[in-house]
Amino acid sequence: MSTGVFSGIWISSLDWVTQPAVIVGISCLILFVLISLGGKIIMSVSANRKSAYLEGDGIGEHSFSIVVPTFNEGRSVIEKINRLRKLDYPAELLEVIFVDSSNDGTFELIKENAPNLPFQSKVLFSPRKNGLSGALDLAYSSSKSDIVMKSDCDIVMSSDILIAFSRAYTDASVGAASACGAVSDKGREKFEDGYRKLKLNDRLMESRVHSTHIFDTVATIRRELYNGVTPGITADDAELAIQAIRGGKRAILVPDANFVEELPTGKALREIKYRRAGAHLKLLFQNRDMLFSRRYGQFSMHIYPRIFALMTICPILFISGILSLSYSFANEEYWGLFGAIIVAMSTIMVCLPKQRVLLVAVSQVQVDLILGLFFILRNRNSGTWEASR
Repeated sequence: MSTGVFSGIWISSLDWVTQPAVIVGISCLILFVLISLGGKIIMSVSANRKSAYLEGDGIGEHSFSIVVPTFNEGRSVIEKINRLRKLDYPAELLEVIFVDSSNDGTFELIKENAPNLPFQSKVLFSPRKNGLSGALDLAYSSSKSDIVMKSDCDIVMSSDILIAFSRAYTDASVGAASACGAVSDKGREKFEDGYRKLKLNDRLMESRVHSTHIFDTVATIRRELYNGVTPGITADDAELAIQAIRGGKRAILVPDANFVEELPTGKALREIKYRRAGAHLKLLFQNRDMLFSRRYGQFSMHIYPRIFALMTICPILFISGILSLSYSFANEEYWGLFGAIIVAMSTIMVCLPKQRVLLVAVSQVQVDLILGLFFILRNRNSGTWEASR
């Protein structure tokens, strides 16, 4: 009996793979894998630096302005101020610039508590209608330090993060730098944690080749390279990297600069992810003139085209492949085969939990990018301040 069942499934599978929808679906997924892995191989061959930067002592060589944008943070802003007190860096070379757009009393709390910091502080107000980009531009423009840095209110930075950044900036070729972010609850946010680990390797490799513009939310730039924040752009950290590269410098990831952030769950997290995906796509298209331009070296010739393909072509290939294969099972003749595939995949995912996390994370990213593109087309990525918690 079992032999007959397996024989029927085998015959059915041979017939199934000849369907046009299956051929299209498999072709799309093969192209998806080739673009994803092929670019990675090219990056590994092109990575001619042992490290992303030439490291110096760094301590005390650069002054920093930490910009903290706030919107209806409530008393969590006091926790941020207390965490900032623990930073290990010469006080005379550090200032914190709070820029607030709240309507819940956050501004007053900052004004009351910021003077207790052991270094200079500044409190600015930006109307909500100016959005995050307007608030950041106001704060960045008011800085007089060598390096400006963004750190959201819910970010927990390592105490030595400024030392790590300062060491990276002793390399004159570095114009912008990003820290490495981790999620606070790896058990609850295992898919996000798995994806971040995957992308961390990519960004380190890109930094060794030339630059990466996919920055985390703790981002820095040399003040003389700062050229404003484009209104409506919510991928402001990535825009800092682009400005540095256009200014003839490199934008890198600093592996020794670390922070932790707590993310919302469920629908709130997914909304943040596809809004951010849409912001990155918008920035990609706005800077498409950098594609294959010799002016920006290997970033334009290798890295940017790969990121462009990963964020535009790959999601379309992935979704098209999945939809085509799903459509091929509409005929009840293949339902038995469909059931066998589901059982096989479920077994593999149970036996290989790390691969399951990676597969789910990659799948979620493709969906986020498609939704992000949809929101761009609907002009819903306005950049207006909104509470995410």
